[in-house]
Amino acid sequence: MVASIDFDPVVYAHSNALLTGAPGVTPILADIRKPDKVLELTSSEAGIDFSQPVGSSSRPPSLSLTATATTDALHVMVQSLRAGLAGNAPFAKVVTVGHSLTSSTSIMEAIGHHDVDGVLLTGYSHMLSVPDVLGVISSYYPAADDPGFAGRGYDSTYLVTRPGARAADFYGLNPDPRVVALDEATKETFSLTEYPDGLLATLPGETSLMTALVLLVDGSHDRMVCGAGFAACADSATLQATESPFFPPATRLRTYVLPDSGHAINLAPNTRDYHAVVIDWMKSVVGCASATSSAAVSVARPTGTQPAAAR
Repeated sequence: MVASIDFDPVVYAHSNALLTGAPGVTPILADIRKPDKVLELTSSEAGIDFSQPVGSSSRPPSLSLTATATTDALHVMVQSLRAGLAGNAPFAKVVTVGHSLTSSTSIMEAIGHHDVDGVLLTGYSHMLSVPDVLGVISSYYPAADDPGFAGRGYDSTYLVTRPGARAADFYGLNPDPRVVALDEATKETFSLTEYPDGLLATLPGETSLMTALVLLVDGSHDRMVCGAGFAACADSATLQATESPFFPPATRLRTYVLPDSGHAINLAPNTRDYHAVVIDWMKSVVGCASATSSAAVSVARPTGTQPAAAR
């Protein structure tokens, strides 16, 4: 079960309308500054059992998970930021950050609502290497069979990478073995039902509907998104030339290729170079607005992206 909590009655009403019928999600009107009341309502209205271990109540049936549901949740977050959180001033600028499959959900939210100022796409392109995508998917197996997830209430179609598979799946040249080990120890689950609608955003035509500014970042050795022989990610200029036909002029598409990185660009040894590019691009999005009036909303996948939200 998931509780979506907001203090603003207008945002609550909007969330309630959007989430009606969404399995396992309950909007709640509450003030986070009154934690006892929040806990009472999440128990009585959302059915969350706090006597159970943390997270044990937040696993809906895996087959109910879709990119569309994630998109709807992202839109609620964007609108909450626009309205102002917990009585604070609204955010003047909102940028969404997606990684891998959730780059697709960021695109879906942007073209469905046109309510964000910028979209950062990472681990994404229109040049998917289908054999490699299938190869990565084949490295997953039921989470219930994994030593780290067995006995924790995951149904049979929640999936997780097999032990030792992440280095080949998500890393490029010379990864830090300590980072790979930590990634393995903190890996997360997903469901194949998130793919069918999410992958539609990689088809020609979807991104042509975008109006927000776009920064697209890939690792030069991302086996899934760089095409045959990593050709599309030879360098930033090549990626720009490859992707520009899919984005309208209004997006002012900017691209960056992080050398030697695989799919997990935020876990690459040189990830600070990527961070510097993002900060520079954000200045063009925010413009003259102050840092206190902009927000970034991240929708993360197991290989990580950006901090979840910043003011």
